[in-house]
Amino acid sequence: MKSRVLFCAVAYIILCLAAAAFAQEFSADVVTTSKDGNFTGKLYVMKDKVRMENAQSIMISRIDKSVMWLCLPGQKMYME
Repeated sequence: MKSRVLFCAVAYIILCLAAAAFAQEFSADVVTTSKDGNFTGKLYVMKDKVRMENAQSIMISRIDKSVMWLCLPGQKMYME
């Protein structure tokens, strides 16, 4: 579980940097493949805001405010 969250966080940061470079608005279906299986999610990008959702977590990044949140609804917890 921790490795999956870490992998998603790294992928999310890379996507944030790429999205900021191009400043495009789009949404996409994301499929992550690992030794634990395939995981699906959604990605929403709007100028300097990025949101990535999967079955267990939501990551929100506000590049303009230099802040990122990781929300874990199943555990009723978030991290900033």
